[in-house]
Amino acid sequence: MIDAGSDAIFTMLNAGRTGAIDACRERNVPQIGNIGDWVATMPDVSIASAVADSGRALFNAAEDLVKGSFKPGMTKQIGLEQPEAVRLTVSDRIPPDVRSQISALAADIVAERIHVSTEWAGDEFETAKTSKSATGPPGHDLPFGLAACRRNTRAVFGGWNRPSCSAAYC
Repeated sequence: MIDAGSDAIFTMLNAGRTGAIDACRERNVPQIGNIGDWVATMPDVSIASAVADSGRALFNAAEDLVKGSFKPGMTKQIGLEQPEAVRLTVSDRIPPDVRSQISALAADIVAERIHVSTEWAGDEFETAKTSKSATGPPGHDLPFGLAACRRNTRAVFGGWNRPSCSAAYC
């Protein structure tokens, strides 16, 4: 993806993240992380991070139990309206006007002026069987997102027999 001219890489690779970050550093391409605050953790390469603290769901469930409003099997959405659980951190390297635009969009999402779908019916990612841009060893699928990180794939995943991961964007 870097060779194709990507300005930034959104890394969702779990154990493969290290290889993606190394590639971003080597090629001077910033990354956007997820789950944790990568802007704080690796400010030299991270320009933003989609932070999601899943522990908040447990806290909310315990709070509902104490209040007597807990209902087993009930699904509750947690989003930007709970910034302690879900938020976007943005590096100071991003211009202030862009950070302001991002904040305004987030406020519009919380106010429901912008709808963000929570459903996805498409493929999680392309594989070597469906994409000519990513190929793995014969008989094995290679997630499309790992193509840019191939040199680290074997070390990170312990071999080609474990190519699947939650990556869609690296």
